[in-house]
Amino acid sequence: MDARTDAEARAVCESDPRLLSPAFDAWLTNVGQELRSDGHDVGSVAFGRLVLRSVREGRNLFAGVDRLRNARSMREIRDAALDEPLVLDPAVDGLFVRFIRGLRQGGHEDFAAQMEVYRTWLGYLRTYGAVEGYYEWLAAGLVVSQDERTESLIAEASDIRQELSDYLQTAMQKAVEVQDHQRAQRLLYAVSLVDAVEVRVSVDADVGDSTGWLYSIMHWDVPRSEQRDELLARPELLQPPNPVMAMGLLRSEMDSAALDLDAVTVRRLWLSRKVLARAQEVGVAQAFDELEGGGLCPSRDETI
Repeated sequence: MDARTDAEARAVCESDPRLLSPAFDAWLTNVGQELRSDGHDVGSVAFGRLVLRSVREGRNLFAGVDRLRNARSMREIRDAALDEPLVLDPAVDGLFVRFIRGLRQGGHEDFAAQMEVYRTWLGYLRTYGAVEGYYEWLAAGLVVSQDERTESLIAEASDIRQELSDYLQTAMQKAVEVQDHQRAQRLLYAVSLVDAVEVRVSVDADVGDSTGWLYSIMHWDVPRSEQRDELLARPELLQPPNPVMAMGLLRSEMDSAALDLDAVTVRRLWLSRKVLARAQEVGVAQAFDELEGGGLCPSRDETI
């Protein structure tokens, strides 16, 4: 179909209503399958079917795609997807691939690079949905960004901070349940930034979060007696999923220390994880007594 706007697409279909029939859609599907089996690109066929669907359902696909191309932020891309969900169809991703290829062939590398970024952003929305995908994009940005970028992301989410926090905490709980500790740690860090009164750059600075507190206590390079006293004074810190999350964060710190060949820190954090796990089984006092007596120290054959 040679149409560049929604009005043109509707006019073509009005001139030949057969284009909107199930039989024609089935024919296009077969054409696409044959082309794919012969190793040809079927992106144009897929997008053509999507255009016809847009006309059938009274939608505005072309207007939505134009909004994507002219967007200046992820928020604008999200809004375009909310207004016209058809832009999240894989056929639109194929359209972007061809568009980006044409830009590069024409020497417009900067514009192509920007469209590639937008395509990546759309991937979040396509995977998780327009609303939750936006939250996932914000979380991913918070985890890897530096201070200035973090402040920018927090400002962008200022009007949905509570909704974002609720989503991230729910997603974190689900990650813990399926033992996806890496994702859970990333989400915990994002939550700590979103919920903090001011932007902070580390999990253990977020004194309002119980998991962050537990991680901080066990990460401190202080006498074990101080850690024991803190845990005895705040037994709620050992409520699930706090210990699992804190041990995951300590594991990450151990990995970083190992890369730096810092054996002292690796051993200290290993013992912190060990005593934390034991505290859940026998209680804080006994776990630290066992640690003090050497019962939790690694044996010669045990790999830290």
